[in-house]
Amino acid sequence: MIRTCGAAQAQFVYGLCAHQGAVFNYASFQGLLQALPGFEWLEERTGWFWLGQYGPAENKALHVTWKILAVSALRVDIAHVVSALARSRRRINVTVEDAFELEVDAPRSVLVELMRRTPGIEIRQMDDLVPSAPIRPEEVLSQTELLVRDALLARGGIGSWSELRQALCGDLGVLPITFHMTIGTSPIIETLDHGLYRLVGNFIGTEAALRTFQRWQASAKGSASTQSNGSKASQDEVVVVHLKPPPVIFRSGAFDAPSSLKPFLLPDTSYSVDGFERAVATRSYDDGRVLRIRGMHRALAQRGIGPGDTVRVELYPAARRFVLSKAQGESVDVEEFVEDDNGADWDPAGA
Repeated sequence: MIRTCGAAQAQFVYGLCAHQGAVFNYASFQGLLQALPGFEWLEERTGWFWLGQYGPAENKALHVTWKILAVSALRVDIAHVVSALARSRRRINVTVEDAFELEVDAPRSVLVELMRRTPGIEIRQMDDLVPSAPIRPEEVLSQTELLVRDALLARGGIGSWSELRQALCGDLGVLPITFHMTIGTSPIIETLDHGLYRLVGNFIGTEAALRTFQRWQASAKGSASTQSNGSKASQDEVVVVHLKPPPVIFRSGAFDAPSSLKPFLLPDTSYSVDGFERAVATRSYDDGRVLRIRGMHRALAQRGIGPGDTVRVELYPAARRFVLSKAQGESVDVEEFVEDDNGADWDPAGA
């Protein structure tokens, strides 16, 4: 729990021990806790504690905080750490136990006490954080995070999704899946608006930031005026397309709707799939240019459809329902997918 939350809550831990068959009472349990090396109450009233230097080597709260402080030119409110912790969680491909722990959040007041006891971090005005000494970004950020930081700083501390993607994937060769994961989970980035991001802890009242904002604004208005997603979503007649999903879709989960289906699909909407127990859901990216159907790769796999197979997709727009089947012996026109990734293992947006 300390590893994933930064601290642990005594009653919660006691409940887990009881669930595993422990028979001692809570008073005895507290005695055992306080005998652990490094034990300290962070907030005794609410039962939150940690083990100081004797705790797990990986403390997610501190890991996130060091990254934020490394890129921040201003003081950082503890609220940035709270939101960054939530944003940086990976709920995909983790064990049940890890996923359970990740749902428990330490209160702001506990995180402030945690930072107060951590060498190298100073508290200002109750809950603002500053580093005691400069932090080398190269020591705490990933290579992709360093590139994102540089791209944002070059644009005044903010950047649009499309400009950042071009800078990293188009100009520097970063894999799209790596770019998506970094933008979606890195603690050094916060979302200002749809498709507009800011480098945490940096002043953005500059001419460069204003020019970046104006470019994003013009792009957003232009895409909104020409957007076709969902324009025919109330149609009752079935829409049929044939597709041949490439291997990357099953590896990454990134199933992007082909252009022929986008007018019939509403963004951010759930759809049923015949024979699949869970709903799939659409999500819009890059100002509507990409409409991803989350969970569709699992629905295909359950129907026995894999890489290289031709799938018949029937969409009933008004009913928000898909019917999937493998095309066998049919002479059909197959719509091609546009692949933009060759080595994805996990996509937070596609799963």
